[in-house]
Amino acid sequence: MSFIRHKIKNNTIGDVLKQVRKSFNLSLKQVESKTNISLNYLKFLENNNFYKFSSPSYARGALKKYSEFLKIDSKDMITNLNRDFKVGFNKNRETLSKTNKLKLSKQSFGIKSAFVTVFMLLVLLYLGINIKQGVLTSPEIKIFNPVDNLITQESTLIIKGRVSPISSNLFVNNESIVLNSNGFFKQEIELSPGLNNIEISATKQHAKKTVINRKIILKE
Repeated sequence: MSFIRHKIKNNTIGDVLKQVRKSFNLSLKQVESKTNISLNYLKFLENNNFYKFSSPSYARGALKKYSEFLKIDSKDMITNLNRDFKVGFNKNRETLSKTNKLKLSKQSFGIKSAFVTVFMLLVLLYLGINIKQGVLTSPEIKIFNPVDNLITQESTLIIKGRVSPISSNLFVNNESIVLNSNGFFKQEIELSPGLNNIEISATKQHAKKTVINRKIILKE
């Protein structure tokens, strides 16, 4: 059987394929089973969506096979494909490529934004914890000597302890005491006969003052 000649001057390639197929009372499913051409490829051809093929050679190969199955001159069809749709094919492929790149760019931007947001939240949480612990929390004072309510016959008393953080300001009976590099301190004071009230306090910026009292009795 000779090839059927179809003028496609006023009809698209897809129109010709569809008209001839229907003249044979064939469905796309039947064509797929007889030609082993993917149903999607057949739809691309009949809808003139050549740019949806992965390459022009795939579009030409599918069109040639489909045309020969329908007894249409495949050379004429491919010639018209190259002539009328080459520009459109490249243009649509380029548009599709740009669209995919834009989608990937948006996805990448979304992932980066989410990462930055989580990172910033972690930083703020870290800073918040450190501000609370390092700035707002009151200084801690540990007294190693003397014990409270000490009764002694020694008029000289040595006070030993440690303060943290070391940036705190330490006072013994309102007298400023210097801390060493590890926050330890040692101060000698003179006791008066009878009851002596000793106040040990530590302060730092933006935090409450910490006060420890010791009652010492100097027995004559």
